[in-house]
Amino acid sequence: MIRFAAALLLAQAALFTTSTSAAQQSESIIQTVDEHDNVRGEIDKRPTDFVHRSSGYLFPAQLAEMPARKTITYGERDAGVYYTLYGGGNGDAWIDLIVYPVTQEISAEVSEVESLIVENAKATKIEPLAELPSGVPGLQQGWFEGTVGKIPAFTGYRLARRDNWYLKVRVTIPREGGAESIDRAINSLAAIQWVVPDLVLKADGLVAVTK
Repeated sequence: MIRFAAALLLAQAALFTTSTSAAQQSESIIQTVDEHDNVRGEIDKRPTDFVHRSSGYLFPAQLAEMPARKTITYGERDAGVYYTLYGGGNGDAWIDLIVYPVTQEISAEVSEVESLIVENAKATKIEPLAELPSGVPGLQQGWFEGTVGKIPAFTGYRLARRDNWYLKVRVTIPREGGAESIDRAINSLAAIQWVVPDLVLKADGLVAVTK
């Protein structure tokens, strides 16, 4: 039952985790970590982490208490890893960490991300549940309260531009999970690597957008 609920929530959450360009692509490629096939999709699984093939960004195998559960390729060069402790059911929070190409200025991207959250989660903006980490230039965030898969939840995002790539995190915390679920999500957010060397995020062949 928990696995079914988690799969349902993941499918519904994907409606507002992907970028606009990816939404115009074919269906997403969703793979469990245990059954991941590097031939399919954008992400390569390695013994200790996952690699976004086009950019070189390294997704960890675990964010604090949350292990990686699935990889998702939303579209061309647009992919991420889904993290959760218990599988996303019974009040369990989850995080999607996504890398995708820049196609517009960050102000427009933020507006688009927030519009998708408001529309799909019937959400209203709230005060942040966590402060932004220090020493991360250009990092944006927004927090909301709404419903995901008919479940009342806090949901939010963080977004940063690194060369010609966006790094985005989407976090969803069912209200029924209480303080424990909130703390777990915040600790996992804090484990995300935002400051990456320029040589890691390759920008070959992407559309240039002035910073």
